[in-house]
Amino acid sequence: LLLLPLVALANVALLIWSLDGIDLSRRLAAPGLLALAVPLVLVPMMVNSFRLALWSRFLGLDLGFRGALKVVTGAMVTISVTPFATGGVPFKLAFLMAEGVSPRSAATLISFQTAEDALVMFGLFGLGLG
Repeated sequence: LLLLPLVALANVALLIWSLDGIDLSRRLAAPGLLALAVPLVLVPMMVNSFRLALWSRFLGLDLGFRGALKVVTGAMVTISVTPFATGGVPFKLAFLMAEGVSPRSAATLISFQTAEDALVMFGLFGLGLG
């Protein structure tokens, strides 16, 4: 997990190298939309952190919002810099255990979030069918 920031920097370096000196400011059609992208990234991250903190409190775990934010942010970074099959749940489990959550509780916490997501999606699907 300590090498992930280096992997992210290597990805950025590869992107810059592959652009071959293209000035991105000339390529962007609407630079103002880039400013809109920042809240669109931060809102889901904050909401997921809040959900994780709520579920951890429900399970009696001492995670809190700050710990949940570290777990969610770490999981997002690992998903973005690793192949899809290795990111996500295994890394989220590792970050939860790094925050002091037992493996069993971490797996339960992740399962609760997945079940909540499925319940909401099926409910919305049902509402869509009318």
